[in-house]
Amino acid sequence: MSAQVFISYSNQDRAVAESIHDALEQAGIPAWLAHRDLTAGVSWSQRIVDEIHSSRVLVLVLSRHANDSRYVVREVAEAVDSQTSIVTVRIEEVIPSNALKFFIAAEQWLDAYAMSRQQYQRRLIDAVRLLLAASTLTGAAVEPPAHTGPMPPSTTTARRIVREHRGVVRVTIAVLAVTAAIIIGTRILAAFEAVVTIADQPAELLVGDSILLALASNHDAAVWSSSNPEVMSISPDTRVSRAIGEGRAWLIAKAGSKSDSVIVTVKRPPADSISIASPRSAIRVGDSLGLTVLVYDRAFRQITDPELRWSTDAPGIAAVNDRGVVDANAPGRARITARADSVSASVDVTVSARSPRSPAMAASPERQPTDTDRPEIRALPREAELTRAANLCIAALKKGDIQWISANYKPPTPADQSNLDRLTTVMRQARYTVSNSAIGVTQPENRSADFWAEFRYTASFGRTVRARSTFRVLTENSTGTWRLDSCRTVGSIETS
Repeated sequence: MSAQVFISYSNQDRAVAESIHDALEQAGIPAWLAHRDLTAGVSWSQRIVDEIHSSRVLVLVLSRHANDSRYVVREVAEAVDSQTSIVTVRIEEVIPSNALKFFIAAEQWLDAYAMSRQQYQRRLIDAVRLLLAASTLTGAAVEPPAHTGPMPPSTTTARRIVREHRGVVRVTIAVLAVTAAIIIGTRILAAFEAVVTIADQPAELLVGDSILLALASNHDAAVWSSSNPEVMSISPDTRVSRAIGEGRAWLIAKAGSKSDSVIVTVKRPPADSISIASPRSAIRVGDSLGLTVLVYDRAFRQITDPELRWSTDAPGIAAVNDRGVVDANAPGRARITARADSVSASVDVTVSARSPRSPAMAASPERQPTDTDRPEIRALPREAELTRAANLCIAALKKGDIQWISANYKPPTPADQSNLDRLTTVMRQARYTVSNSAIGVTQPENRSADFWAEFRYTASFGRTVRARSTFRVLTENSTGTWRLDSCRTVGSIETS
């Protein structure tokens, strides 16, 4: 059987061309491939022209190599001249060269690079079969009807009758061709658009990563959704999906009654850099020092609530607990180290002896012990402890953790409750982000620290809104360590 499909390709894309050839042959469609089917002793240029003319469909393997091949351009031009149907299989995200664009701008395209091999080969086979069926129907010869009545009285009359019959036949052929083209075009369109298929997406992401959702099929009106918005959020305007929490989520595309879905696993990004901030490096025996750690991933995004491992090289001089609070035990120097994943940072802490109390003070009978003398309770929080409490609130705002904010807001008045309602409404808006934040004043004497935060979100009609508010965190000491007690706004949220 002579080949029905001619495959045009650059020699650098030989492997892809062979794969397409084998898929067509296995589907029962004879295909012609130059490097396989050309025989020695035959003019290859004449043989290629003959094969294109005898084929009914040309499959163009489009790539950057095909753009640079003058032979591919000649083969496509020959197919256009011989009215051979053309199907373009784009194996790379490239734009056709001007020479090729002139011939294939109005032809069918199949973006194979956005699908698996099985997907695009199946759709190619369906498209080729429909084009072959269309060429068979529209190319069928229709003979004029035979004259069965009595012979015409004269030669002139006979010629007139034949001309009339030929006109009727031409009109009939034209009507059949148009009808067939409409039917076949509808079927080809259905072959390309009947199935909703999501283009290949990464199976695993890290918190903070974003992907652009796309379909391998031609459904621009697909509606996207996420089975777990707390893991993968989707912006309906831009079709950008962002990984915002650890876990798994299904990304679903639906168009009419058709749908497709892929599952994505989100993991915590590994730490790439770490630094320790200490309000001071020298303390006295009996004092405590809170250390603040900043951890970033490889994209220099700050990792909130990192898993830290603390250690000290001299626990007898300075011990450190799992919250990064250093207790000074004896004079000397100790190195405190914080580790996150495979990175670490260290800071040296010098402990000095506490000055002895004067004899007069020691013998004073009037002085009574107070809570400040008890080692388990300190009168005021350290600056680092206030900073840590403020960072917890900032991290919850950045994550959009409405549950945490509501639990720690603790509104004492109806006005504070109204501010909380306003804040949670902002946090529920589309494309909500914390664009900037900074810790301002820390007031150990008031057990508080103030910070400000700027928000951005999309309101109705797609308008971008900027808002700003000042927050105050309060701390408490019930177990010997100062911890966050509440976090709420100071005044109302200002918008612009």
